[in-house]
Amino acid sequence: MHVSALLLTYGIAVAVSAASIPRTIQARQTGQTVVPAFYDGECYYPTPDPSFKLDEYLGTWYQVAGSPFGETQGARCVTARYEANDNGTVRVINTARAGEREVGANGTATPVSAAYGFGGAFRVTFPRSSNNECPGPNYIVQEYGGNYAIVQTARWGVLYILSRDRQPGQEAIDAWIERAVCLGSNATAISNYNQTNC
Repeated sequence: MHVSALLLTYGIAVAVSAASIPRTIQARQTGQTVVPAFYDGECYYPTPDPSFKLDEYLGTWYQVAGSPFGETQGARCVTARYEANDNGTVRVINTARAGEREVGANGTATPVSAAYGFGGAFRVTFPRSSNNECPGPNYIVQEYGGNYAIVQTARWGVLYILSRDRQPGQEAIDAWIERAVCLGSNATAISNYNQTNC
């Protein structure tokens, strides 16, 4: 009887011990990062920053790092300007330099349903863009820090690390990249963007 009570006590202690291991430690031990997301039945979406304020976000941003995408792949001086439209949407003006030629695209960002989070989640369209395979937002501000923003697409497909300063310094960029990885971005797909001689 004494042995069975001891085994029961040992079993409870092991169960309590295993249950008290924080999930972050378990995730670290397996090498996996687990981050919150929204799911609409078709796609997963990063969670937008709840402190996002559109009026503060408007203006000019410089892409200092991210995953190569479209015409910005290999380009330098990648810049985005956001301006409020009277109908509640946002005018998007993207520019970059590819070799000696200037490339760019103008589009519209439309806020999406609060089902995808409160603020910071948009559906961005460009005149020549194809339909997205996901029905929800394709531009999600995961983290907004005033002088920087970490922006993702659905399924963590494309990352934009934006800065208010064209050249914020490598230490700041590295910290933002590390933060983006903590938020679910693939570290091996991230590269610095050239913002010199613009």
